[in-house]
Amino acid sequence: MFIGALSIAPDGLVLADSASKPRAGAAPVLDEALARHAGLSAGEVKDAARLYTAKCMRCHKSYDPAAYSDPQWNAWMIKMRKKAHLGPEQDKLLSRYLDAYRSGQSILKTNQIASASSEPSLTLRTTNQAAATE
Repeated sequence: MFIGALSIAPDGLVLADSASKPRAGAAPVLDEALARHAGLSAGEVKDAARLYTAKCMRCHKSYDPAAYSDPQWNAWMIKMRKKAHLGPEQDKLLSRYLDAYRSGQSILKTNQIASASSEPSLTLRTTNQAAATE
């Protein structure tokens, strides 16, 4: 099933395009490949998203974890894990989930930079645009 930028696999795993950014009312959505690479099962992804919603978004909107430098992110995580009263297992699961999201966004940014600087540049046009210029 496909819902906007989200798709839900038959096993209930929520998938999204890697470029998806968290919305104000949603937990960051992990790409299935990133979840697998991080060693997260479908159940762990679902549990981490619920944990994020219950513990983090209880007090504030969803912030894009990839928008912070590593030192900034680490400082916020130390502060917020205390405020959210995360248990050790909850902290570990949520950290793996958010770190996987951050690494995916980092890869995406790197690929965008590389493709932007690649020569030659290729511009795609719609059929209507091509007809109008001919």
